[in-house]
Amino acid sequence: MAKSTILDALETGLFAVVGAVSEIQETFPRIVEKGKATLEPKLGVAKFVGQFAVKGAESELRKKSGDLVDQISELVFQLFDSGEEVNLSDAADVAQVRPNQATNETLKARSTRPKGSKGTSQVADDLPIAGYTTLSAQQVIARLNSLTSAELVSVSIYEASHRNRSSILRAIEIRRQSLDSNAK
Repeated sequence: MAKSTILDALETGLFAVVGAVSEIQETFPRIVEKGKATLEPKLGVAKFVGQFAVKGAESELRKKSGDLVDQISELVFQLFDSGEEVNLSDAADVAQVRPNQATNETLKARSTRPKGSKGTSQVADDLPIAGYTTLSAQQVIARLNSLTSAELVSVSIYEASHRNRSSILRAIEIRRQSLDSNAK
């Protein structure tokens, strides 16, 4: 009798393990689907909220950096209007503006605008490209080859303080470098 009890216990244990493995194999896909169905909507909402927060922060950062660029531009233009000479490398160190975006020569050309006008209030009508505000980035870039270095700076300043399209700003810089290398 002791042998049959031990044998019964072993058989029960073995059958329990085999039964559990079999049951897990059958129910595991349903468990995975249930977990997925429970978690996916929550992850979708979290992803949406995260994207919304990032876009809001990016917008706020662009606005604040645009305000800073406007203030720096106005300061530089006021200095030029007062007749003072400004070393652009010093201004770039202080303002941390993009290098090569403007030169002393082109800023001096810009300083010939009427006294009292603000650098940030430049209107599109003053630009050397007609209908500038209605043009796509590709259309603006296509017209850059016909502009002088001073006109390129004018467009660059306007673009940086308004729509700030990086493709246009890069194309202007490339065109200015081309003009500079041809002048040498």
